[in-house]
Amino acid sequence: MRKPEPKVRSLRQRWRQFVGAAAFPLFVSIAALLMASSDWRQQQRLLQATLPIQAQLEAYRREYQQYPLTLSQIGIVDKEDDCIHYRRETRDGYSLWFGAHVGQPKTLH
Repeated sequence: MRKPEPKVRSLRQRWRQFVGAAAFPLFVSIAALLMASSDWRQQQRLLQATLPIQAQLEAYRREYQQYPLTLSQIGIVDKEDDCIHYRRETRDGYSLWFGAHVGQPKTLH
């Protein structure tokens, strides 16, 4: 009896198999990069939004020798659904943070 000849895969078949195996990890990597980039941009926008608040906090401290108890004392309405949060720690210190929906919040002192 004659043995069957081994199947010889063509270069085209090998290339399709390679592309098929590489496509999914590549797609997942690109999606992860896009999501991380979006989070970074959102964090940068929030960080920029805190700059005027920090300036107002420092101006209040220069005038009254302490930080305000709430942001409303410097004319900022603190809404529950805002991404930026404030807490006076001591007369000479405060925490200003944003985020807290997913992941670690960014805290400024």
